[in-house]
Amino acid sequence: MANLLVMEDKDIRFKAFDFASETTKQLVTIATGIIALMVTFSKDVIGENYTSEKTLLFWTWGIYIFSILFGVLTLMALTGTLQPKNTKQKDKSKNEEIQNSESNEIKCCEKIDLNINNSNIRFFSFLQILFFIIALILTTVFGYKSLTNGEIKNQDLKNKIPIIRKSIYNNDSTKIYIDTLYLDKNSSQSTNR
Repeated sequence: MANLLVMEDKDIRFKAFDFASETTKQLVTIATGIIALMVTFSKDVIGENYTSEKTLLFWTWGIYIFSILFGVLTLMALTGTLQPKNTKQKDKSKNEEIQNSESNEIKCCEKIDLNINNSNIRFFSFLQILFFIIALILTTVFGYKSLTNGEIKNQDLKNKIPIIRKSIYNNDSTKIYIDTLYLDKNSSQSTNR
């Protein structure tokens, strides 16, 4: 009866490792997907101007990359806990007897501390989750700033008069340059004399 409880506890511990591994993989996948999405549409969202948004965007990408890095380290720590280094034992013959005997196999496995709450796993997992949450907050701030800057830019343009100049370079119709200058409607420069 005691051996049955140990096996169930061992199975539960292995299942806990599976769940921790899957959670870590999900966070890595989500972080990678968000980076890919942001890289794909960053030019459309921020355009050519707004250096403050670009700086925020680069910081966000960096923090997502740290989250991915700590996720990989968490997976490595989980693997290392499941398969620890072989320790040198004084008597190799006893070691072989323990490994070959079914009744002693459970005792051998009990010596390994199969626990997802080990400090090495918790440290990397905590850092992965922390960096992921910070990156999500920065992504939200970036999205808000991008949307509000676009609205401010459109409102500013309503009060301005566009002056558009079209230039052809060296009489080559394929090389056309368009410059736009905006003047305030209420400025003294735009009044007729």
